[in-house]
Amino acid sequence: MTKLEHHETPRWFPRKVPRFVVEWAREALGDPNWGDPLNFLDQDEGVKFVIASSWLFCPETVEYRGGIFIKRRFSESNVDQWLSEHDIVSTQATVNLTAMWSLFVNADSPAFDDMDERELTAALGECWNGVLKQRYPQHNIVVSVDLDEEDQSSRGPSVTLWSSGYKEAHPA
Repeated sequence: MTKLEHHETPRWFPRKVPRFVVEWAREALGDPNWGDPLNFLDQDEGVKFVIASSWLFCPETVEYRGGIFIKRRFSESNVDQWLSEHDIVSTQATVNLTAMWSLFVNADSPAFDDMDERELTAALGECWNGVLKQRYPQHNIVVSVDLDEEDQSSRGPSVTLWSSGYKEAHPA
């Protein structure tokens, strides 16, 4: 398993064009080398999916009891229950945990391969890292990406985040 530990910044792999984009370029454009992911998005259906995906890459968040939570996954009662038994860091990491498979339970994905899923996970982690550090500059934001390359029995590639507390104020 490759895990980007909490002190590492999530990163992209060397990028490759996803197989479904290459196949689309071959069929729609006549040459698999003419297509790239941005060309693929430049279709009628692409615009609405890109707009909707902004909620994934730039999630709404809630600050609660010293932690940062993804709004879609947050409920006060759930967080309060976790905090009755766990610390704020592990509570945030658990509540915010997003496994890639859970985002696409209604999608048939034979066109995607494991590398596509890992690259999406790394991209998501990189986006969350930048967005949340900008949104909460007073917090020590940590984004953890688990790429799950070898352990097929676990949840698969996933990403989570937490605040490990407030940054100390430095005199100007």
